Amino acid sequence: MEALLDRLRQSDEGSDEVDVELELEGLKQQAVLLLRENEDRMKAVKALELKISLLIKNRLSLEDIAADLDLNGSSQKDLLSGGVTEGAENHPRMENGAMMPPAPAKSLSLYQHLFYLLQTEPRYLARLIHRHKGTNEMQNFTGNVVLSLFGFAQSTREEFLLLSLFREAFHEEMEDITEPQALLVSNPIILDLLVKYSRTANEHSFLVKLLKPLVLSVINVKDLDLDLDPISIYYNRLATRESSTGEKSDAPYEVNAMTALEDEGVREALTRHMSNLLKIADKFLAAFFASISLMPFGIRYIANELYRDLATKFTDPKDEERLIKVVGNVIFFRYINPAIVVPDAFNVITEQLSLVQRKNLTSISRILLNMSMGQLVTDFHLVPMNPYIEEGQKKFFEFFRRVVHKVPTLESYFGVADVEEMIAVSEPPVVYISPEEIFYAHWVLKEEVALVVRTLSIQVSSSSPSPTLCAYR
Repeated sequence: MEALLDRLRQSDEGSDEVDVELELEGLKQQAVLLLRENEDRMKAVKALELKISLLIKNRLSLEDIAADLDLNGSSQKDLLSGGVTEGAENHPRMENGAMMPPAPAKSLSLYQHLFYLLQTEPRYLARLIHRHKGTNEMQNFTGNVVLSLFGFAQSTREEFLLLSLFREAFHEEMEDITEPQALLVSNPIILDLLVKYSRTANEHSFLVKLLKPLVLSVINVKDLDLDLDPISIYYNRLATRESSTGEKSDAPYEVNAMTALEDEGVREALTRHMSNLLKIADKFLAAFFASISLMPFGIRYIANELYRDLATKFTDPKDEERLIKVVGNVIFFRYINPAIVVPDAFNVITEQLSLVQRKNLTSISRILLNMSMGQLVTDFHLVPMNPYIEEGQKKFFEFFRRVVHKVPTLESYFGVADVEEMIAVSEPPVVYISPEEIFYAHWVLKEEVALVVRTLSIQVSSSSPSPTLCAYR
């Protein structure tokens, strides 16, 4: 009897473990679908903004917008003209605007093996992304298919494989560039993918922890004004004076920067604004340094790989500063800075911002950007800030240097001996992907199969299970 009871207890424990695994899988599916829904909504908003701008320019009728806009949100997907449906008439997945019928079991099996290959052999996607710099097709493919293929890096396995793709893609990009800054000028699509990756859960959570207290410390200061435009300061003072006296001022209404600065009050306000701005910039910089140990591994690993690839190609020690600047552009300009400019859009804060608060955050963003890139200001009235910008540049350089150094390898961070150990899972991985994305991936790969597959010796290991495709609409 005791043996039977022990067996029943073990059975209950095993059942509990299965229930937990099922619950986790369900939560993961919900997370991925919510991320996809958020991406779709952002595209819908951008598409609608474009249509409104065309309406303003009399290039689109109001009926055209009304046809697309459903107040109940049921026609939201029709607004996604910039998404994967762009050029649908040329894509094999669409026929008269309707989805093609479900694939038979054999086709499904082939797709599963195809996506397994794309997941576990990053060189294929890396070649494809590198080949199509700046093309709409590849931007759509990267934004709509690649992140779905890697499950928005929601699991250890998927994050490992996505970071492997970044590593391989940077190797590909190094083939073309002749100087470090050329990587930024060419604006490779892999950097667009980096921006999207930086908005996933862990990376976004870090931004909130880092920037929320900083932003709140700025917007909660009553009457804070960081305007550095002497003409704007002049007109604001003029309007305040006329409002308080109820009389029209005798001061001139048409002024340039030089004339505005002849006003002593304008000069005093500008000096005060510059002083406050530099103090706030120092506060932000101090927070950046304190956050290095908390920065997500994925961001630091990408920065480290980019730096290592650049340092391998440009071996002159004199190039180090330029290399660090390129990496700094990735870390600050593309990851941190946008969330400073529009923290509400990046869900860093929930507060509504006034026009003055937005201008203040823009001023902070600009001075930090000047410091991070070592760009001195040329406006004569702002030249006194240049010594502080130069000092800030040194601090940013040290910040970026610490970020890219002492970063563990993928294998050591995830605790695996090699890639094979990471991808060798006992159960088939699950990819949540829409039928439209499946066929769009098919179309893109079909167009560039000769490029992606430089040799014909493609073999899919039968020992590792290919992913199960869970399609959704």
